[in-house]
Amino acid sequence: MAPIRLRSARRASRLWMKSERLEEQLSLYCPTSEIAQVNRRAFERPAPVSPNAFRLLECAAELSRATGGAFDPTIAPRAVLGFHGREGVGPTMTRLTLLDKSGSNGVELNSAKFTVRFSASGDDA
Repeated sequence: MAPIRLRSARRASRLWMKSERLEEQLSLYCPTSEIAQVNRRAFERPAPVSPNAFRLLECAAELSRATGGAFDPTIAPRAVLGFHGREGVGPTMTRLTLLDKSGSNGVELNSAKFTVRFSASGDDA
């Protein structure tokens, strides 16, 4: 019984470490993550990402297209502002500017260079 518990503990440890690596790579809230860096840089210039992160972004873009925009990986500005479903929250200029910058159509993926660039605004915002 002990060897099974030991193997399970090792597997759990490996999975935990992998989840931490993914968090470091993809978190919006970790300022050094690839995604956080993309969000800071991609309006100004193409932002390089790892092949794994790029594939994830490609899948997200495809899912957005397949659902007619119902799945929107660029929803963060709307979520951060608490714009959905809150009474008494009017659309200030800051809110409207950020909302104009959301929408998957505003994300340009360059598969030859593994870069991401945001256009001035998304078409489906």
